[in-house]
Amino acid sequence: MWRFPTGEPIVEPPVVVNEHVYVAVQPGGMYCLELKTGAEAWFAPAIKQFLAASRRRVYASDTLGRIAVLDMKTGMQRDVMPVPRSPIRLRNADTDRIYLASSPGLIQCLHEVENPQPIEHRQARMEEPMTEKRPVATQKSQEKLQTNSKPIPSKKPAAKKDDWTDPFTSDDTSIGGDNPFGFPLQ
Repeated sequence: MWRFPTGEPIVEPPVVVNEHVYVAVQPGGMYCLELKTGAEAWFAPAIKQFLAASRRRVYASDTLGRIAVLDMKTGMQRDVMPVPRSPIRLRNADTDRIYLASSPGLIQCLHEVENPQPIEHRQARMEEPMTEKRPVATQKSQEKLQTNSKPIPSKKPAAKKDDWTDPFTSDDTSIGGDNPFGFPLQ
């Protein structure tokens, strides 16, 4: 439908939120493009990854590892938030929630204070969805399927009831006792 040359490699998948497409380029920088036309709405320098978007803000990871808060209309940086203990940042095009994780397994979900419930984004489509025509199953074809199907034998014997252990408990207190992630919770 349209093309937009960035001039730089794109290593993160483009993200569609409502009527915009967010495209981060490898050396740093994120374009906001109009979904229907591909026209550039704005460019924010030093951005590495789209994280989430609310009604008025776009959240992204910058080249210094911080969370940058961008104005949705202009792309201007409004604020930054350092998050040194959360090296894993997940891309969320579905809601306004920001998901961060650490290597040991701590997962955090951040949101704007005024939005206690998630804001779900409408996923716009660039083209009409294709409909697939499938043949209608007749009673005769259903009977044939039922007579030809045989149960597949299980290769693995079923576990005995006594063999089961709870994976979320541990007798080893050196790795945190009942903590399955192995580090003290704060």
